[in-house]
Order: sequence, then C-alpha cells, then structure tokens
Amino acid sequence: MQNITIIGGGLMGSAAAWHLSKRGEHVLLLEQQNEIYEYGSSFGESRIARSLGPKDDIFSYFNNTSVALTRELIDFLNENDTQTHRMTDVYTTSPVTYIYDQVLQEEVNQLLYEEQKDKCEYATSKDGYAKFEMTIPDELTVIREYKEHSGTMHPLTLINKLHKAIYKCKSEILYQRKVLNISPKNDHYIIAIEDTKTGKTTELSTKKIIVAAGVYNGELLKGIEPQIAELITPKRMSLCYFKINKTAYNNYSEREKTRLHNIFPVFDLRGKQFYAMIEYIDVDGLPIFKIGGHRMYNALENVDAAWKTPPTKDEIEWTYNQWLNYLKMNNLPIEKEDTQYIEGRSCVYSLTETSVPLVGHFPLKEQPSDTDAILIGGMSGIGAKGAMCYGFIAANLLMKIENQEFMYQKAKDELGLKRG
Repeated sequence: MQNITIIGGGLMGSAAAWHLSKRGEHVLLLEQQNEIYEYGSSFGESRIARSLGPKDDIFSYFNNTSVALTRELIDFLNENDTQTHRMTDVYTTSPVTYIYDQVLQEEVNQLLYEEQKDKCEYATSKDGYAKFEMTIPDELTVIREYKEHSGTMHPLTLINKLHKAIYKCKSEILYQRKVLNISPKNDHYIIAIEDTKTGKTTELSTKKIIVAAGVYNGELLKGIEPQIAELITPKRMSLCYFKINKTAYNNYSEREKTRLHNIFPVFDLRGKQFYAMIEYIDVDGLPIFKIGGHRMYNALENVDAAWKTPPTKDEIEWTYNQWLNYLKMNNLPIEKEDTQYIEGRSCVYSLTETSVPLVGHFPLKEQPSDTDAILIGGMSGIGAKGAMCYGFIAANLLMKIENQEFMYQKAKDELGLKRG
C-alpha cells in the first residue's frame, strides 16, 4: 500500500509532491500525460507573475511565498545536481502594467496608499506621457509594478525542476497514468488507474491522497462528495498568439524594442479583463505575444475536446483589437498590416464562485472531513504564480503541520472548502 499518492503532475500536484518529498515522505505522483505536456492548465511558456496588492492581500502572499519557495528549490537542486539552476530559468523580471477604470478608483487607492510595499508608479491622462510615454484616456488609471521576479513565470520549466527534485528525494512519478476512479475504503483509498500506453487497468491502495487534477477534480470526486463538483466549474477560454512582422519589428529603434518588451505583461481589469504577455522569443528574435480575456469564459460539454477547440472568429478579433489598442496607447508605431496572427488554442480553467482557489481537506458523505485527503483546485486562471504556495499549504495540511503566521492562517482559511 502506498503511503501518499498525488493525482496530477502539473504545477499544483508537483509542488505538493516536492514539499512532501523533501521532508522525507515517499510520494507517488500520477500524471496522465507524458513528460512533454501537450494540454492542461500547466501548458505553455509563460504566465503573469505579479505581486501588487492591497494590505494583507492573499494573492500577493501566494505569489511572494511561491518566489521564496522556488528559491529554496533552486538551492536544493544546485546542491544535488551537476546542472546549474537559476531563478531566471523560472522568472523573467519585467514591469507589470495594470489598467483600471474610474469605477475601480477605490481599489486603486487601496493599492497606492495603504502601506504598499511593492515599488510601483501610477499615471492618468494628465501625466501618462511624461511617466510612461502613454496616451491614457481620461477615465483610466495605469499602475506599473517594478519588483524582482514580477513579470512572467514559466510553468513548464518549474514543473521540470520540481520533477527532477522529486526524483532526487527518491519519490516516484508515473506518467501516462489516467485515474479513472477514486473510492474510500475503511482507512484508505482505492484508485483505479489506466496505463494509457498499454490500456491496462490496475488498482492501488493509498493511505493518504492529494487530488490536484485541475478541471478533472470535480468528476473524479463527485462519487465521494457531490458538493466538490458543484464548487468547481470547468470553463473554456481562448488564447491567441500574435507577432509583429519581422520587417516592421526590425525597423523599430533599440529604444522602441526595449519599450515594447517593458510594457508587457499587461492586465486590464475592465470588462473581460484583457491580458497579454510575451510568451517566448522565436528563432528570428521576434517576441510572440499570448493574448486572452480573463473573463471570456465559455461553457463546454467535453473537457478533453476543449483543449483542441480553436478560438472563434469573434474571439480572435476581440483579442487582436485589445492588443493593437494597447500598443497604440503606448505610442508605438504599429499598423494592422505590421502584425500576424500565428495560432489559437483553448485552455480550460476550473472556476469557483468566489474566484478563490480550493486547498483543503475534502469531506466524506455524512462524516467529518478526512484529514488524510486533500483537494487542490479551482485555480480560476490565477494558479501558476502561487503554485508553490498552494502545494506547500496542501503538504502541511496532509502532514498536520501548523504555521501560526498571520498571512498563512488567513490564506489557509480563505482556501478552505467552507465557502460563504
């Protein structure tokens, strides 16, 4: 019988597995994909990493704690590996730009005036050009955050490092293992698993379990507690990739190229919440931009099919227009013919009603919560930047380790299954 089994080898499950493994626990991590991710919320080169938040903001805490825990991971690997590991492998530091409407002025005031520890600047239409070389409409406020390791983080790189560290701690990872069912039995759990390479189905028993299967959490656990499936709702979101054509980009001055890189990532908190970042640099040295809308949710019927669903024409047009308008707001010389749509894909987010993720013990029917079973889910598109922290809290809950720090306790409480 296994002692600890974790379902889901993406960012959340891998982070939990690492935190447990480095404490001397033997962990079995199950992942339905192979070592090369082709779909799932951990797919892709970049996610926005941002720290800015009001006083005692849990999302700032998740991000900043994850940065500190990633540094511990890097130090461990450098002590136990011939390869040199760096924080810059995971984080690309650049300014993070936020756009607020006047209706969000109270939130802006909280960010700017309530003991803000992160370095930031803000501008309006009156001083937008002087501060940021931006033409800012009258109704908007722009804030720019400057902090080491804020900018973008690279999920696949972090997963690879976590898996390497997990192996070095003598824990085990099984790829291409699809979990079909989880059922409680006396003082342990029975997990039905399909080997997707061979089609063979087996069962294993485990004393303790962490379920970090992303959008599959609700389906896997609905037989144990239907409430979990109700708390987490999968939704499809489109991602579109664009670039500036080589000729136009090479005509930019070095100063304009630097500005282009420094105005991303951007997060616009109005309406559908447009965001954009530089996903990677291609072989020609051109930045490839990933663009989406944080609240452009679409219902779906089949989670597996959703990953391969291309964006609609309207979704492509909306993302393109938001990106182009933002470039023009920054007074960069750009025309439609200078740009190129590369590709589009879909991502499936697991959403909670409050947009706060779930990390906590999940209950059994008509029984108290099982302290040997943990759920990590409902990341709502904001999971990557805080993944190391979510995994840390999950590992502590499973091992019944307490932390009396105020922000830890606040975060743990808000992540719990008891929702208002």
